[in-house]
Amino acid sequence: MKHLFGAKFRWVFLLFSAIIISSAHAQQNSNESPDIFFKIESLVKEFYPKAKINRTDKKIHFEFKSRNLSATSGKQELSPDSGGIAGDLDLKTGPYTGRERVPSETNLILHMVEVLAPYSQSRNEHLLARLSYPPDAPIEFLSRFKLIVNEMEKGNSEQNSEQNSEQKL
Repeated sequence: MKHLFGAKFRWVFLLFSAIIISSAHAQQNSNESPDIFFKIESLVKEFYPKAKINRTDKKIHFEFKSRNLSATSGKQELSPDSGGIAGDLDLKTGPYTGRERVPSETNLILHMVEVLAPYSQSRNEHLLARLSYPPDAPIEFLSRFKLIVNEMEKGNSEQNSEQNSEQKL
């Protein structure tokens, strides 16, 4: 009788452990966005230590030496001055379906606006990133920003290569 109870207990323990591990793995996959936000926040702090940064679980906004200007469309647009920066990243469900063509880079004379929206098939989410920067923005900052944002798509290629290697086995 003791042996039977011990075997059942082991199976319950193993089942419970498997559930815990799989839920932790699923939670880790759903929490990749804060990792991207953490990297962006670190990058902004590295190049613009006095920048204001506001972060939630699905969004991050940062700005330094920027002000609101009226755009030609009539709406207010955040425009960074020389030595400044402004950016918004927003994690949304599904592929990007907005009006703006992405990726795009627009010269608004006083500053440039870059819009990216990489999509992760594995998570069914896209990261809408809008970066406004003046002509004197550090090239290293801009290139590292794009690399970090495009990590969202990198997950697709890694997942596809894993699936292909599993199929070969």
